Amino acid sequence: MSTEKSKKKRIQQSPDTSDSRAFPIEIIELKVSYVGEKIALVSLKCRKRRDTIVKICEVFESLKLNVVTANITAFPETLLKTLFIQKRIENGRVFM
Repeated sequence: MSTEKSKKKRIQQSPDTSDSRAFPIEIIELKVSYVGEKIALVSLKCRKRRDTIVKICEVFESLKLNVVTANITAFPETLLKTLFIQKRIENGRVFM
């Protein structure tokens, strides 16, 4: 009979993912094109890292844009987010 005791391995937790500085979004390319009088196409290409999709969505939500449609395409090392944004006018001021 073996007298060895089993040892449990302690797994170190990764940094808090809610801390945006832990894994920043690395933007490779950002393009804005106007496709009509009231519509802009925003294309964002960035490095694929932990929680990048969530962070990108949070950033665009925080901007409170008038998004017509949005799409995220994942590649092995990069992410491509495209959005069609409609211009809105409030109190004589133009917002995208």
